Amino acid sequence: MKATNHLITACACLLLAAPLTPTAARAASNLPATATLAASISAPTTDSLYADAYGPYRNGSYTDSTGTIVTGASYVSNGSYFFRTVISTGTVATNLRGAYLNFQNAVTAPAQTTIADPNDASGAALHLGDAEGTLNFIPDLRIIASNLFAANATSKGTSVIIPFSLQPEFSGSSDFELDFESNVAVLAPDANTRVLSAGSSAVATLYVLRNGKKTAVGRFCIPFTLIVTKTN
Repeated sequence: MKATNHLITACACLLLAAPLTPTAARAASNLPATATLAASISAPTTDSLYADAYGPYRNGSYTDSTGTIVTGASYVSNGSYFFRTVISTGTVATNLRGAYLNFQNAVTAPAQTTIADPNDASGAALHLGDAEGTLNFIPDLRIIASNLFAANATSKGTSVIIPFSLQPEFSGSSDFELDFESNVAVLAPDANTRVLSAGSSAVATLYVLRNGKKTAVGRFCIPFTLIVTKTN
């Protein structure tokens, strides 16, 4: 149902806008981009990172495939790329998109198959290694590809980290993080488009972030394909 998948938080607490950072101060130089994950909840594949069912992700405030106004981040800055499913608008009610993660393909199995979100009192938990490949809905997921649009991206690839939380997190941190152990391959179909392609053997370490500490809990193959196109 649309209301569930969008996590329409009309009764949520006030989302306070984050303080202006040096990055935000340079926002005028950021180039907006459209981001499309090859796999989605509507078109599942063997990937581990899925889009929701509401079309491409865009930068700032935009209208999704259902006509709902949402907010997110997807931009290129000095060759690096930043993606986030949600950003704070400073308003009481907002419609939130998300993504899905599957931790079925463990390389180094976690000690436990369920990990509670350290900053969510509601009891939200991340499910790991389920035999049926349970998809975790992630309402706040970021992708940081440091060299996606760099001149040497197609020859050297780019480092990738995926911080995420099981609830919108605007304190400046996240609750979990996937760090890819090797650079992820990059294709360049044209001057404005990059395809970030983590193959079936792409391994990422999963960390839980708690009280300022980053603790590894397992290693997983996290295949995914993300198509990023600069829009102007």
